[in-house]
Amino acid sequence: MRITLLHGGCFPVPPHLGGAVEKVWFTLGQEFARTGNHVVQISRFFKDLPRREFLKGVEHRRVKGYDRPSSFTSLLVNEFFYCLRAMTALPSADILVTNSIWAPVLARKSRWGALYVHVARFPKGQMHLYRHVARLHSVSHAVAKAIARECREVADKVCVIPYPHGQDGLVKDIPTWESRENRILYVGRVHPEKGLELLINGFRHFIDLREKSKLSTPAGNQPQTPWNLVIVGPVADSGGGGGEPFLCRLQQLAQGLETRILFLPPIFDPGSLARLYQQSKLFIYPSIAETGEAFGLAPLEAMAHACPPVVSNLDCFKDFITPEENGFCFDHRCQRPERVLGELLHRICSEQGVCLSEISKKSFSTAQRYSIKQISQEYLQDFDRVLSFRYVKS
Repeated sequence: MRITLLHGGCFPVPPHLGGAVEKVWFTLGQEFARTGNHVVQISRFFKDLPRREFLKGVEHRRVKGYDRPSSFTSLLVNEFFYCLRAMTALPSADILVTNSIWAPVLARKSRWGALYVHVARFPKGQMHLYRHVARLHSVSHAVAKAIARECREVADKVCVIPYPHGQDGLVKDIPTWESRENRILYVGRVHPEKGLELLINGFRHFIDLREKSKLSTPAGNQPQTPWNLVIVGPVADSGGGGGEPFLCRLQQLAQGLETRILFLPPIFDPGSLARLYQQSKLFIYPSIAETGEAFGLAPLEAMAHACPPVVSNLDCFKDFITPEENGFCFDHRCQRPERVLGELLHRICSEQGVCLSEISKKSFSTAQRYSIKQISQEYLQDFDRVLSFRYVKS
């Protein structure tokens, strides 16, 4: 099968600037090629990356892109012209997979392949423009339902295939939950929609509860080992962050807890990130993006390293996280969500380790269903279905 993967113009591939979509399809493209398919990826030209190269059986073609702007209108304009440039690099193919906003509208020549639109976020009114495409693909049932609600005419073209965790080959000699550091880890964009202000306030409440319980502990009991919070991710607008002013606001919220809360830049090296997951006892992802969070790849990555996730009550997480079984969930919509989060963390971290050790094992077991090999086969099978229907129809 001839497969073209056309990315948006903000992030380069390989994902030197991050980006969950770019990271996933970069890895999937290599797996498609490994199983005998001809794969071309088209993405943003960036710094020292060559205009054209072959990586692990995949041909990469790169055209001029742009840094992610803060304005959505600017993004639409930049993406339009990027897409026009990218179309000059499109090869003949059977399937054209794209997450670019404009590609489904502009790239309509049949020789470029059946249009397989990857809807990476909740739709914003554009689904009516995509009625002609072969497939509308979502990574969660929450987004799939939103697509169907927005345009009933495309409901029968929607399918759900989740992201793979992408940690294949990195999951080695995983330490037991008990042997890990008392660390709560967040990995993602440092942006207001990720609920980081809520997280810091919730962590502060958790620390207060820990101190109170320490005072009530009978003399002679072992002292409690302190817990730390580590926040890892891009801050700059170009990386999808909220900018330096937002980071300063978070640092102000963390005053008095400077030794307990650590801010780190994004980690793009897969091995280094895997080690961080394996060193942490809990992963937290308190997103409040009601119509922005499509899947939640970072919690799944953590689960692949037996690091149980704590997530907000967004529907997209319900596809793979069952509260109190393989992870935890808190209601971010309640009146005092920081208190609810703090109390949940206190309950989790006050356990003696037996229950949490089991949840750690179950989170790891769940993640095994999302391997690159398994998920790539689901995509290839759906590509076949799309092509079969296309040829029958023609």
